[in-house]
Amino acid sequence: MSNANWRGIVGVVKPTYKSGSLVDFIRLLPDGVGVVPLFIGAQEHTEDEYLRAMEIYHQRVAELARIGVDLIHPEGGPPFMVRGYAAEKDLVKGWEDQYGVPAVTTGMNHAEALRAAGINRFLGLTPYQDTLNEKFAAYFTDAGSDVATMAAGVWSVLKHLRVRHPIKGFGRLLEQFP
Repeated sequence: MSNANWRGIVGVVKPTYKSGSLVDFIRLLPDGVGVVPLFIGAQEHTEDEYLRAMEIYHQRVAELARIGVDLIHPEGGPPFMVRGYAAEKDLVKGWEDQYGVPAVTTGMNHAEALRAAGINRFLGLTPYQDTLNEKFAAYFTDAGSDVATMAAGVWSVLKHLRVRHPIKGFGRLLEQFP
């Protein structure tokens, strides 16, 4: 009998129950890597909810460590970015020290990808409003990037301009934001 997870197992903590990104994540992994998903259950997508969710992240990370995964990937940028880059690094180091399992967050992956691609300055578009975007910009600035701005996504601009017809790449998205 072969071991399907011969390369190792990644434990992921998903912020929501939506499965699309989990399916994509699994598809990107090479053969031999298993995935154990756990969930936070975020629904409001507010700063307050992201701050409250950290207690659940602690529980899920501890559970994945008890299960014995080889890497812990707490996902969802906002719950970590609202705390700031330094706080996220301290949090992850605390988990790694406590459980002896390497961990990496979504924000850490984004910051590393920007460095690896040689991108020093960028414009960030999010589905969030100004107060959260300011914190996201500060996160990436502290991670070493030059953030031109972090703003509500293109669909908000199009909505403001009263563009109501489908635009290639946006499909029915405009209809979701009356």
